[in-house]
Amino acid sequence: MIAAYMSRAGYDSSVVHTGPDGVQAARDLAPDVVILDLGLPGLDGIEVCRQLRTFTDCYVIVVTARKDEIDTLIGLSVGADDYITKPFSVRELVAESKRYCDDPAPDPPPPPGPPVVNRPGCSVHYVSTRTASVMHLRDVEVALAPHPNGTCSWL
Repeated sequence: MIAAYMSRAGYDSSVVHTGPDGVQAARDLAPDVVILDLGLPGLDGIEVCRQLRTFTDCYVIVVTARKDEIDTLIGLSVGADDYITKPFSVRELVAESKRYCDDPAPDPPPPPGPPVVNRPGCSVHYVSTRTASVMHLRDVEVALAPHPNGTCSWL
C-alpha cells in the first residue's frame, strides 16, 4: 500500500520483504529514503538500520507497531531519522518522505576529530561521525578558545 501511494506521488519505489533483501536493495539502488518496518524476517529492522548506516546516509523512516519509548529510542540510536508508529496516515508518510527527498542527505562528513577553529573566518567546524556543521563565532568567543589559531576540543 505504501509503495502505491509513493508511486502516485511520483516517486520510484521498490519493495522487499526480508531484512537481508532490504540491505542488499539499499546497496544496489542507493535510495534517498528507506521506509523500514522493524518486524522483518531474516534480519530485524534495527539490525537493517544499523547495517545501512555503515554504507549510506540516506534517510531512514521507521514504521512499526512497536510503541514503547525504549523501542523509539533504540530505533533512533541506531540511525533512524524518524520513527512512526502504526496506525499512521500513509499520506503523512508520503509528505514526510517528500520532505526528506527535497532535502538531500548531506555530503559525507570529514573524518571524526575535534572542532577546528579558523581565526580569519571565525568559524568552528564541528565534526561528528554523522554530520559536519559550521558555527560562526564572534571575535570574543574565538579569543576565549584555548588555542584560537589551531585545534581545540570541547566536551
